[in-house]
Amino acid sequence: MGQWLATRLGKRPPGTRQLEEVWEEWSLATQWPLTEDLVLSDRDEDAAEVLRWLRGEPSVLSIQATTTEEAIAFFHATLKMLPEEAATHYRARCLVATDASAARALANSPAPLILVLSEPDPGLARSLAERGHFVLQAYDDRPVGRGEVQKLKRPSREGIASALTDAGVPEPRALARDSARNLAVLRRLIPSAPGRLPNWAQEPPPRALLAALLAGGWDDGSEADKARLAELAGEPYDQAVGALTPYVGEFDSPLRKIGSTWRVASPADAWLLLARYQTGADIGRFETMAHEVLGSLDPRYDMDPNERWMASIHGVQPEYSGLLRHAVGEVLILLALWGNKVRTVPDAHRRADAIVGKLLRNADQRRWWSLSRDFRLLAEASPNAFLEAIENSLDQNDPPIRALFGTDEGGVFGEEHLSDLLWALESLAWSPELLPRVSRVLARLDAIDKPPGRYLNRPGNSLREIHLLWLPQTFAPLDQRLRALDLIRKVESDVAWKLMLSVLPRGHDSASPSATPRWRDFTVDKPEVVTWALIGRGAAAVSERLLADVGQNVLRWLALLDRLGDIAPEHDAAIARLELAEPQIKDKADRASLRTGLRKLLHHHRQFPDAEWSLPTRELKRLEKIYERLAPADAVERVAWLFEQPPGLPNPSHEGWQAEERQVDEARPRGLSPPPDISARRCSKPALMMPV
Repeated sequence: MGQWLATRLGKRPPGTRQLEEVWEEWSLATQWPLTEDLVLSDRDEDAAEVLRWLRGEPSVLSIQATTTEEAIAFFHATLKMLPEEAATHYRARCLVATDASAARALANSPAPLILVLSEPDPGLARSLAERGHFVLQAYDDRPVGRGEVQKLKRPSREGIASALTDAGVPEPRALARDSARNLAVLRRLIPSAPGRLPNWAQEPPPRALLAALLAGGWDDGSEADKARLAELAGEPYDQAVGALTPYVGEFDSPLRKIGSTWRVASPADAWLLLARYQTGADIGRFETMAHEVLGSLDPRYDMDPNERWMASIHGVQPEYSGLLRHAVGEVLILLALWGNKVRTVPDAHRRADAIVGKLLRNADQRRWWSLSRDFRLLAEASPNAFLEAIENSLDQNDPPIRALFGTDEGGVFGEEHLSDLLWALESLAWSPELLPRVSRVLARLDAIDKPPGRYLNRPGNSLREIHLLWLPQTFAPLDQRLRALDLIRKVESDVAWKLMLSVLPRGHDSASPSATPRWRDFTVDKPEVVTWALIGRGAAAVSERLLADVGQNVLRWLALLDRLGDIAPEHDAAIARLELAEPQIKDKADRASLRTGLRKLLHHHRQFPDAEWSLPTRELKRLEKIYERLAPADAVERVAWLFEQPPGLPNPSHEGWQAEERQVDEARPRGLSPPPDISARRCSKPALMMPV
């Protein structure tokens, strides 16, 4: 309350703002004010997490949205969900600190505060929490370490359209579609309220600011970064930075400077406001820079894989900062999605395709490895050029892209380089149009993943998550997913077989969420709802394809026997197919393997006859007849399994393991009895006799 009173008296600490001020600035920037319902759209779980945090002990909570302002607006809207008395109580304790010095000045406040840091500083945030304050760190869409922040869910197209409709905004569905589910973009697509444009967007910007927009971010500590910015600006670096200094420091400034790093605060927001000032020459300079930065080879590739983790100790590091590489990738996406904002370059949106295509054309192992951390950006910048480059690499006898399958064993946990490629492909698979092509690429990658790496992130797992019948990680409907599956069956039969078994529903199963696109919107107007009926139809379709592809391949039959209870809609078709296949299987070892598999199946299901998953007696009898026909002619081979541990009788006792052991003990001597038509006097050694 003291901070609230200080504000009213005009004595608010410098560098601080009221939460209500930030909300009003964010929501009133458009002709039709943005509402709490919009910023909360599809974010109920995120809001619940914030409220749980406020009810706990003082601590740090970090949330991430497209922009810092959106993250703070979300916090305001979350408090609005509470009863007015409770919301007022929290807002009275809340202050937004726009810089670290302002936050430090509030550390010794006698009353516990809720401090919102618009410039996150984890060390400072923990220190403030230890002094009894709740600290909310508001991150924009910068790269951050996994697990450090709670990334707000991306609002759905339907949710945005509904909130805009309720707010009286015209053409809500078109705005929801064109914004690509990005609220920063949405705010610029809606006509601005009079006088609400940021000061820096109300007049033509200096060349240095346009250069900063194309660079996206850079590090003062990198000479190579500085040289590229100077080239974009067409002036010495120090002169360009001098022109940029006035655009740093204010809450709505287009630039952020933290330590030695410079960043565009909200790339999408700045692009929509300033791209109209870019010229053909500017875009040409950006193309040159993009090739130089993203095309630079990582010298760590030439090190021993087990010593790469010590690269920085040995002074081995990439030429350009990771910040600049990531920022250039984001600008590529902006160019692809909203290149039409560059009015003097009619084909600006196609430049991203050309840049990505040239970057990956004939890429060798070093180029693929060096780009591994940039794949998600390149994929969203130009999906078709990205997929074509992977396909071309896989077409070679020794695919250069195989360099990504290795693992660096050094350090505490080691490091692998395939995950970013898989996440890029998973994000593209959400597109119904791209799904068949992505599925085929993943299948081809899985085919060369031999032996599979030790990490779970493998091409086969990505395929499974995308095509799961009960939780598909794509907007493609079932029929389209089945067509993609049929394509894989034609080009990579073994991969398709493994995939079909993995997506066939079972009694208990689990799944992990696939990567989603960060910029592109692949949602469809009427997504297919997953119902039990749809899952059943999918299971029947997959079962039909499994039975069509199993043939006389014994390894496939053994895998199918393990999933026989999951074949839909009935098991009879699978048993009938096995009855037809058995006479065609001639190889002695194959017949022995199949017989062993059937014996294990019979033992397992007859051991638990009352279990839900147990096959009916009628079906087990049909399988037992096949088992008997597979018995070898040689008497010793026919009963040798009795002396394995455990033997697994095809007709086990239901009275427990002791009774089953007695069965085995009784069966073994019978197997050693002499044939009835040969006298013991004439036998030089006992014959093994045992009914099969």
